Order: sequence, then structure tokens, then C-alpha cells
Amino acid sequence: MMGKLLEHIEHSGFMGLFGLRWEYYVRQIVALVFSVLFVMVSTTCIGAEVLGTTHPNPTPACLEALKHHITRLQAGDNDFGPFIRDLEPIAAAGDPVAKFLLGAVLAEANPKESIKLLRESAMEGCIGSAGILGEILMPDMPLEARTWLTMAANGGDEMSRIFLAVHYLTGDSQTPKNMAEALAWARLAKRQGSPNLSFLAEQLISRIQPMLSREEGAQADMIFTKLLASHPKRPDYLCGQSTP
Repeated sequence: MMGKLLEHIEHSGFMGLFGLRWEYYVRQIVALVFSVLFVMVSTTCIGAEVLGTTHPNPTPACLEALKHHITRLQAGDNDFGPFIRDLEPIAAAGDPVAKFLLGAVLAEANPKESIKLLRESAMEGCIGSAGILGEILMPDMPLEARTWLTMAANGGDEMSRIFLAVHYLTGDSQTPKNMAEALAWARLAKRQGSPNLSFLAEQLISRIQPMLSREEGAQADMIFTKLLASHPKRPDYLCGQSTP
């Protein structure tokens, strides 16, 4: 799925990155979430790397719902209906990870409910929810979207850092064009990102650098140094990335 996203971006160019329909973007997120969850739920990663952090932790009921859903997927059953039914009472009981998962799954079928769940989840510490919100709200609610996108980028969401870099590169109603900021955020995404997203960040960097003046390049170095100091690499957790 990440390959399809990269192919789309490479085909359209980074200036067309935000031409992606948010439904398409979230479909990639949903697919990627469950590919990663399979590994996390099937190993000790849950206890060692997720439950030991101060970030929102999935309740036992949420983990059980995930395990059942992954078992169904392995058996070739791609129906999300049972998973949605399993998640709904868990999310209603206040589990922010369940809200993150349910919000992502419902993004196309029920966008209003999806956005509600993602807002709640983001406010409860799921940075991945903030990242999804930052993009799906951008076309119609740019001011709120910019708030979520910035929160996610500052919180460690790798894809949000790339999107923020593109916003600085192109400029928009909420983000004045700033080439130095664009390069600094892209470099941070490359330094701390997963292999797929580091590759995407590298492609973005290669497009930004030739456009910079010497002064902008020096400013980008200063911003990047400050970002590294203030944004240490964070441990992984289930709802910590909009794109695992």
C-alpha cells in the first residue's frame, strides 16, 4: 500500500500531494495499520514497547478485538463489519486506541462519526489520530486542520512532518511559504522516519534543496538543529502514527 502511495506522489509530483482524496489517504492508513497490528499483536512488542509507555494503551478488550479481526483477515475474511461491532462499545467506553481504529475504519462510510472519534482520540493522546485529522480536514477546515497537523508533527507523526514540509514548500492560507522550514521538517522526517517514509522525505528534500538560496540553506540548518534537540525520537505505540 505504501508503494501505491509513493507511486501516486511520484507520478503527480509533490506539488500535487494534496490532490490526494482524503478517502484514498485513509484507505492506505487502514490497510497499513492492520499490517503493523498483526506483527504487534502476534509478538511481545505489545508489552515491551507499547504498554510500557506513557502513551494511550489499548484495553484488553481492544486487543482482543484486534486479535479476532486479524484472525479473520488471515482466514481471507475481509469484512470489517464484525470488527466495527466489536470496537463500538469499547470506543464508547472511552478507549482512545479503539476510537483511533474505529475512526480510521469509518472514514469513508461515516465521515462525520469518524472525525468525531478521531478528535476525541487525538485529545486523549493518540498522535496518529491528529495526523489523520490534519489531512482530512484540510480542504474544508484549514485552520483546525493546521492545528492538528502541527500537533501531530510535533508529537512524532512521521507522515505529518512530510505533509507539514509540503505545506511550507507550497504555502497555503494557514502556512506562509517558507523554504527553510520546508527543508528542516523534511530532514527531520528523513532522520527519524521508517524506511518507506524516509525514502519519501528524501525525494522531497531533493526537490527543495535546488530552490534554496545560500541564506535559506543556512537558516534550514539552524531550524533542523533546533528540531532535533526539541523532537527526540519517540517510542512506538499503537495509535502513535497516522501511517505506520
